[in-house]
Amino acid sequence: DRSVLSIFSLSGMALLEAARMMRSLRSMPVSSALRRRFCAAAVGSTNLSTGEWTTASAGSADEAIAPEPLKASGNPEVSEETTKKLAGKVCQLFRTGRDSVVIAATGEVAAARTMRALAIASAKMGPAEFHAKADESHKAPGSSLRFHVAKRYSWTRFKRIWSLISAESKLMPITPGTDTNSLARAILAEQRKHRVVALSLNPSNDTVLKVAAEALALLQSSSPQGAELICVLRWPSGRGGHR
Repeated sequence: DRSVLSIFSLSGMALLEAARMMRSLRSMPVSSALRRRFCAAAVGSTNLSTGEWTTASAGSADEAIAPEPLKASGNPEVSEETTKKLAGKVCQLFRTGRDSVVIAATGEVAAARTMRALAIASAKMGPAEFHAKADESHKAPGSSLRFHVAKRYSWTRFKRIWSLISAESKLMPITPGTDTNSLARAILAEQRKHRVVALSLNPSNDTVLKVAAEALALLQSSSPQGAELICVLRWPSGRGGHR
């Protein structure tokens, strides 16, 4: 069984949402000033210069204190049940009104468990959009990543938007031997050509999931275009419904 990593541009999704919202607002008896404010909220739902998540609610971006990140277990001797518990915690936080969640992962096992947890959470609650960043504060040996997660769409809306922008995209398989830098360049090239990228990942292979996560983190730090990319992990058609 394989999972699919869907990658798309923040600006592309925001503009599509703004267009959809504007069409709805045109049919409503509201002032043009109100329409402009609604459109600004739709386009401004993400900070494209930093890639950080924000929300349109008053004061949330400036006044909120960042909570401690969740931590993925990197101990290979610990049961894989910890992955399911991590997914459950992500779902719980979004159900209680959290706008975003951060997961800290150090090492291959922790990165892979985070990726699996995001796929499980998406199957339960709807698309968990995320981007990965290198944790520059981490000084110990081994790569350390932080996964920034947001929940903005239902699966119905995600698939409707994805179908509009993914017609020509092809599934890109990832193996344990895939080079991280080469993968990052391939993702950028594919995104420039087709606007979206779909990666085929073996969810049972920790190295494959780690390579994908590190390539995404590399894109965040090395390319303005890469900093606009966000991702959703999902099961392909035939497993987990249409996710």
